[in-house]
Amino acid sequence: MLFQNEIGDDHNSTLLVMMRNLLPTGLLGLFAAGLLAALMSTIEAALNSTATLASKDILLKLKPDTSDRTQVWVGRATAAVVIVLAMMWSTQGGKFTSIFEAINKIPMVFAPAITTIFLFGVFWKKGTKEAALSTLVFNLIIGIVYMIVDIPLIGSRQLVAEVWGLPFMLAGGVIFILCLIVYIIVSLCTTAPDPAALKNLTWEHPLEFLTSGKVKGITDPRVMAGILLAIMVVLYMIMG
Repeated sequence: MLFQNEIGDDHNSTLLVMMRNLLPTGLLGLFAAGLLAALMSTIEAALNSTATLASKDILLKLKPDTSDRTQVWVGRATAAVVIVLAMMWSTQGGKFTSIFEAINKIPMVFAPAITTIFLFGVFWKKGTKEAALSTLVFNLIIGIVYMIVDIPLIGSRQLVAEVWGLPFMLAGGVIFILCLIVYIIVSLCTTAPDPAALKNLTWEHPLEFLTSGKVKGITDPRVMAGILLAIMVVLYMIMG
């Protein structure tokens, strides 16, 4: 509202316009340095995790006797490949309507499988490792297809959002339901895990977190969760 004429329809420039107009010279440089530092730390953490995943969780599983030196070089090579892929991917940024859509749409594509595996891993004792792997692979395939047709990587029109009229937030719910179906079917078709191996890993019933142990004052997680839930309900009623 302050700088509507400068921002116009380019909503992604709102922060930059506010920085340029509201911050004095010294503070503007400090603020920009803070943004760059946050960005660099985020990228560093992502590359670190990727390198560790490739060298420790994949390479060592395939070749347990791999030397430390080889692991380091594999991690570096993986990080370099990820950087190149990220640079190539950055050319697609203009196909999103806003930064908000970009940072929510991409994780949304692959979050349903992780959510399914986590929830059913806690609440359902019959879930199997085969079901978890199948759900991950299924979500990966359908997620890539969704990205191709709805970013869109091919063409200029979003098939799901514009043609079918299904916003990306609702598309995430549909993918989640499909992941649930895959997880349940595969679990029922494979051997259930040994109940003894699931001790302290799954809940006996969904409300166990409410009934286990005595409530220890206002700092008890259950009390705090109830307070936050009540605040959310009140704010939703006021804002709605």
